[in-house]
Amino acid sequence: MPPVALARDASLTRLVGTMFRAMTRDPAQAGQFAGEVTHMVRLALLARGRLRPRQDEVRAALHAGYLHAAREILLRDLHRASLTPAAVATELGISLRQLHALFEPTGLSFARTLTAARLKEAKRLLSAMQERGIDEIAFSCGFDSIATFYRVFRATYGMTPGDARRLPPQDQPANSANRIATAR
Repeated sequence: MPPVALARDASLTRLVGTMFRAMTRDPAQAGQFAGEVTHMVRLALLARGRLRPRQDEVRAALHAGYLHAAREILLRDLHRASLTPAAVATELGISLRQLHALFEPTGLSFARTLTAARLKEAKRLLSAMQERGIDEIAFSCGFDSIATFYRVFRATYGMTPGDARRLPPQDQPANSANRIATAR
């Protein structure tokens, strides 16, 4: 099949681009992307009219593409305390139920995925920006309550944000999605 550029405004172009950016974000994980490449090819074939949208393989590719796109929006807008599932669903052009269904197989809901991303960024900023206050960092990461920030931070990392700030970066414990799940 000769190479043909996808239309700039094609609805599937965003999904293919989002998946490609996700794969290039962490080259160390390149070996884990064989399935994602297959999904990207299926989306491209769908965009060219070579596959039908009702096929199970195409549905799986659409699901993967929308999940990557939703995660990209979360990372882009995590600083907005007003970020809602409805806003993400609207931006993607899918229903709210479809958005929540995207996250079901991951084991973390939309809200927990967003909280995990906010906590990860807050932890990074606590180490990198010692001159900024803890509350300023919490608000800049999208938390609208300092009490909630401290509660979920402690539940996730087993220490307060102030304790985490005092640790050298290599001594900080890894993120635990299971602790986030029990924090809410």
